[in-house]
Amino acid sequence: MQKYFSPSVALQQQIRQKRLRKRQILSEALEQERVCQEAIYYLPIPIGIADRQGRVLTYNLKFTEVYGYTLQDVPHIQDWPARAYPDPQYRQQVMSEWERDVEQALQQETATPPREYRVTCKDGTQRDVEISTRPVGNLMITSFIDVTDRKRIADELRRSLERNRAILSAQPDLLFVIDSNLVFLDCIASDPARLLQPPDKVIGRPVEQILPPFLAELTREKVQQTLQTGQMQIYDYSLYFQNRTMFFESRMTPLNTDSVLVLVRDVTDARNTEQALRESEKRFRVLFENAGVGVAQGDTNTRRFLKINQKYCDILGYTPAELENMDFAKITYPEDLQRNLDLLEQLKRGEIREFTMEKRYIRKDGSLVWVLLTVSPLWGPGEPPSTHITVVHDITEQKRAEYALRYSEAQLRRLNAELERRVAERTAQLQLANNELEAFAYSVSHDLRAPLRAIDGFSRILLNEHGADLSPNARELIERVRVANQTMSQLVDALLGLSRMSRAAMYREKVNLADLARSIFSALQESAPERKVQFQVIEQAIVEGDPRLLRVVMENLLGNAWKFTSRKDQAYIEFGAQTIANETVYFVRDNGAGFNPHYADKLFGPFQRLHRADEFEGTGIGLATVQRIIRRHGGRIWAESQLGQGATFYFTLG
Repeated sequence: MQKYFSPSVALQQQIRQKRLRKRQILSEALEQERVCQEAIYYLPIPIGIADRQGRVLTYNLKFTEVYGYTLQDVPHIQDWPARAYPDPQYRQQVMSEWERDVEQALQQETATPPREYRVTCKDGTQRDVEISTRPVGNLMITSFIDVTDRKRIADELRRSLERNRAILSAQPDLLFVIDSNLVFLDCIASDPARLLQPPDKVIGRPVEQILPPFLAELTREKVQQTLQTGQMQIYDYSLYFQNRTMFFESRMTPLNTDSVLVLVRDVTDARNTEQALRESEKRFRVLFENAGVGVAQGDTNTRRFLKINQKYCDILGYTPAELENMDFAKITYPEDLQRNLDLLEQLKRGEIREFTMEKRYIRKDGSLVWVLLTVSPLWGPGEPPSTHITVVHDITEQKRAEYALRYSEAQLRRLNAELERRVAERTAQLQLANNELEAFAYSVSHDLRAPLRAIDGFSRILLNEHGADLSPNARELIERVRVANQTMSQLVDALLGLSRMSRAAMYREKVNLADLARSIFSALQESAPERKVQFQVIEQAIVEGDPRLLRVVMENLLGNAWKFTSRKDQAYIEFGAQTIANETVYFVRDNGAGFNPHYADKLFGPFQRLHRADEFEGTGIGLATVQRIIRRHGGRIWAESQLGQGATFYFTLG
């Protein structure tokens, strides 16, 4: 039986299939959107996405990791400038440029050019960031690429290149870079006078225009050989230069496939030294053979004579042929042998530089001869023992009388000379230290003050006489110059004061620190009568020390307490004492700004500050001065604090 299907049933099936297909397409689209969102979220580049009305839709994970901000921190583009650019002047500069770029990008539907800005992160740190945004449909996708490390590496590379060039410029050799066309590409010389022509006239010119013909031809051959073989070429030549014949050693090595590096060393002095050495050796041989004392060269390890002069032979009664290759132990008197061997071993181990001893040799005829023997090594420091020189004087006749006295006197003179040398060295060191300190003080008080006064004076004249012609921004910059100049003057004064405190003579007497504290606080109160400060001080604190220096200590400690409580409506400052481990410990306590105890070890270093200058003024020298004074009194100083909870400075006096 034939079956018939109703058209409505087929239509319903088609509708169901279309619905299923739509759901599948929608599901795939949602999955693709989820994958895209997840890909953006985990991108290794900081990304922010906002709509064209400025509402931020999302920041990816890398953005929050690098800069710390979340969607709750910056929900709208308008919230970004105040957080990222807290300085109003810099923010205005950035936004003027940024808004112009964004307007152009929206008009042209293109990305803004990457701009580098200094961005303040959520934790307060600053980073260099390259920012660019691109409109995509109704969205604005912005990248925030952190280039801080890249800039740092670039700066380090630049400094490294400058440092390497400075190092090369400081070494005595001449350095040239020559290309395959025999043109000078670079020239480095610590002393340009050692060049045939100034560096600016050498670079960029071919060698035949700079060097004599023979040297230009030699250079051409060596450049070809170096580039062809890839191996270093070493060659020598002489040149008449600066009114004399000079000798040079050149080392040429390939830099790449079409240039070489040439290092030229002036070996004139070395050649002259070699010649002088040959002449010296010739004179030595003459002196060796004709010396009035016995001289021999010996093998330190085998103890055998290698060379021996006639005088030595005459003292011992042997011929040179009989003594050569003879062990000196065979002709040394037995009672003197062990000491001789011990000293030779000490010489070999480097424990002594040379030794002198009196000993007896057994002559060929069996008689004894007294000699004064001196042995010196012929090997250098760090080299293995090899040979030594022995010098002997026949002291047989003078042994019991004259020589004993002379030898004692010589020993005494050496001891006295050594003692005088040590005293002189120590005196010179102390004198040098004092001279350097005095020179430093003079430099601070004179050489640095004069330019500072000039800067301040000319800045003041510029404002007074030409202020009307200057823009407000220019006047502000000049005022900032004057403020910086005054700060520098304060630093100079503080540094000079620190130097003086280290050298000032001390005069000890009894001092009541409590009276000093009351006097100093009274002066502070008079300087700012509007402040409400509760001051508490013990009745008395008698110590022994220099009144002037101790006043400096109290002025610095109480002055700091006064300064760091300036933002407190009800300030509290206390000077007191307590006993810790049978030791009297004095303290100055306040309820001011305090400091992070993690940085307590930096408090007493010169120019160390734990607060910004715009929060609390100061030079960073005060506590360093206090510490030096306390140490000069045989005491110590330390501090305890919590940020925002005040601070306590403890000190003892020896």
